[in-house]
Amino acid sequence: AKNILHYPAGVHRVGKVELVSDTTVILDSGAYVYGSFLAVCAQNVTVCGYGVIDGSEEKRETVNDLLPLDYYANIPADREAILSLIEKNHVLDGIVRFYNCKNIRLEGVILRDSSTFACIAARCEDVTIENVKAVGMWRYNSDGTDLFNCSRAVIRSCFLRNFDDCIVLKGICGWDGGYNRNITVERCVLWCDWGKSLECWCGSKPTEI
Repeated sequence: AKNILHYPAGVHRVGKVELVSDTTVILDSGAYVYGSFLAVCAQNVTVCGYGVIDGSEEKRETVNDLLPLDYYANIPADREAILSLIEKNHVLDGIVRFYNCKNIRLEGVILRDSSTFACIAARCEDVTIENVKAVGMWRYNSDGTDLFNCSRAVIRSCFLRNFDDCIVLKGICGWDGGYNRNITVERCVLWCDWGKSLECWCGSKPTEI
């Protein structure tokens, strides 16, 4: 990777970190990172290691949105427009976000206490989520991993304990430009307290999975 962000053992408060193309984030065992990671219109991005990414310090207010836009408006294709929507709509950071990205990987880390969906990949291609652990998810919408209109994605060997849904494939009109195609989920342990362990979700308008 051209860019490497390394978090050694210890406590780190990083806020929201935006990741550009060709970036690898490494969390050593014993690293405890309070904050979130976001990649928009990027490629070749990896977040990996054996540390913890903790979302417990993000407050969820009544003005917050879960996503940059609703399920009907079309998401823009360019990075600046997406970032503008995130800021304008007071979108929750969650823990890991990939919007309109290619060749992304989330591996090994522990995700703890997200204010909303822990991990989102939206309109992404070539996605790998492997050996990820989600714990301490007690709030509404605290899903484990949600894929929005992604293609060629693998979720493998994960342990997800979520209050809300564990793994959701969402085919949403507003996130068109691709549909959920060639998705594999295998060798996972899913423990759902309230929602659904596995779900295919189409919203209220016709779409394709």
